[in-house]
Amino acid sequence: MTKETKEFKPSVDLLAWHIMEATADDWESVDQIIPEVEGRIGVQDPVMFHKVILELFENEFLELMPMTGITQQTLKDDPKKCWLTMSAKGRRVWNENSIHYSTQTQPNQSH
Repeated sequence: MTKETKEFKPSVDLLAWHIMEATADDWESVDQIIPEVEGRIGVQDPVMFHKVILELFENEFLELMPMTGITQQTLKDDPKKCWLTMSAKGRRVWNENSIHYSTQTQPNQSH
């Protein structure tokens, strides 16, 4: 009998996982998430950063802090006004992918 080794294929990419990592312990503003993520994996394209945050929210991996005047539209139009945290669904995905990404945290040092 041979035992096949199945290669793990992550369900979120490195940027998404680190955004989720930044929101794992409490509510974080977008202004807090960006430097935390970039400190781990290097500078990211701001447009892509925003796109990934929206995708994580739309997939229900992140929750928007309930605040007066802050809506889903605010997250799309002016995300820096928003605070986010990881949802229970997001935590499951984050945990499942941790084995793949938790060691990939050093920014590229070759500038």
